[in-house]
Amino acid sequence: MTMPLFLWPSTGLPHVDRAGHWPLDDGNFEHGYLSPTHALHIYDYHAEVRLGAYTVQVQPGDATITPAGLESRYRLQRPGRHWCVHFFPVAPQEPQVSLPVHLRLGPLRHRLVESVRRIAAVLAGPDRHAHPTADAIAAAGMLALLLDLTQVSHDRLASPSAAAGTDPLATAAALIDERLPEALEVGALADEVGLSQNYLARRFRARYGTTLHGYQLRARIDHAQQLLISTDMPIRRIAERLGFSDVQHFNKSFRRLVTTSPSLYRSVGAGHLPPRRS
Repeated sequence: MTMPLFLWPSTGLPHVDRAGHWPLDDGNFEHGYLSPTHALHIYDYHAEVRLGAYTVQVQPGDATITPAGLESRYRLQRPGRHWCVHFFPVAPQEPQVSLPVHLRLGPLRHRLVESVRRIAAVLAGPDRHAHPTADAIAAAGMLALLLDLTQVSHDRLASPSAAAGTDPLATAAALIDERLPEALEVGALADEVGLSQNYLARRFRARYGTTLHGYQLRARIDHAQQLLISTDMPIRRIAERLGFSDVQHFNKSFRRLVTTSPSLYRSVGAGHLPPRRS
């Protein structure tokens, strides 16, 4: 069948819900993902992906855009991670840009991943809810990313990938996001970003408003919220995927940050719950 297109107004600023570098280990299309947001994925793994009735074979460096309300399912050769941005639909308006739902990014992959990384860092900052400029910066970054993808789709003449930044605190945050299910070893992370353990811990808390372990927990719970509302994955499986030692630990951590249980969050929906704790 003909590859479907994703349409977006060329001047329509996206409202970004969340972004990150998330694990996936679905082996045989066992879970359906259905979200009220659009989802851009940039893959680090080989997989077969079903987007509604359309099936694509993806490889590292590929991207897909899943329109809101379209179910996606995955069959991975082995567990991996993908970069992802969820953003809300806007009212149709002209002019529109069109994108195929599956793209091979080629040498632009690194530049576009860095764009997603920056969006995720903005949204993860401690001042997102206090200062609306964070959402505006994320929206502008996402629109630029969509226009870059349009250029890839149309003529592949975009410039080579830009070098990644060298901010050790941002690098530490990105490494935690990339290894979300893994146990956090602060000493090893400090060595990796070239800082002493105490200096990294102190400066990271000043930058992000939480400890390194607190940042990891918040990122895990953020991803758990997305899985709860967009998949039929059992709560025990979500806890396992995100690196919790057991489902009781997951439930306790989720309740502490979100002020309700995972099961109630899934059944009631995020829009009808009290605000989460920071």
